[in-house]
Amino acid sequence: MDRFESPRKHFRLPLALLGIVFIVLGIWAFTKPGNALFGIVWAFAIGSLLKGIMDIVVWYDMGKAGVARPPYILPTGILDILLGLLLFANGQFGVLFTAYLFAFWFLLDSIMSIAAADFSLHRGFNIVMGIIGIIIGFAMLFNPLYSVVTLAYLVASYLIIFGALLLGRAF
Repeated sequence: MDRFESPRKHFRLPLALLGIVFIVLGIWAFTKPGNALFGIVWAFAIGSLLKGIMDIVVWYDMGKAGVARPPYILPTGILDILLGLLLFANGQFGVLFTAYLFAFWFLLDSIMSIAAADFSLHRGFNIVMGIIGIIIGFAMLFNPLYSVVTLAYLVASYLIIFGALLLGRAF
């Protein structure tokens, strides 16, 4: 047997169905980026709530175990829960928050790309891409609509690509 040949010779229906679902969601996100943004905000809100609950549980368990509890765990857990509730309660705030969060993330990632350029084989390329990223990041900061539309289309693209990968793995 060739080392690249899969030992499985049968079609995997669950992977195919999941791939189709991701592709359909990606196409839907491309056609309705506004609705996709609210989905992203809801996912972020759920993640924030779950992280906050887990932080509080960890803080509580550390106390029961007699371990010194870092002072930041409980307040960050509470803030995560409050942020999650705020994102659920106010969709417009959630979209705006996500827009600025995405812009800041883009800026920080681009700055870090420039800072780490000396450790890359393609130093010049990393610096140029980092500078372009910083320009785009500032554009997203000053125009949040640009940021949320970019985010919606990136998520839509990811869904389609990931769906195609899953569909390919099914065969």
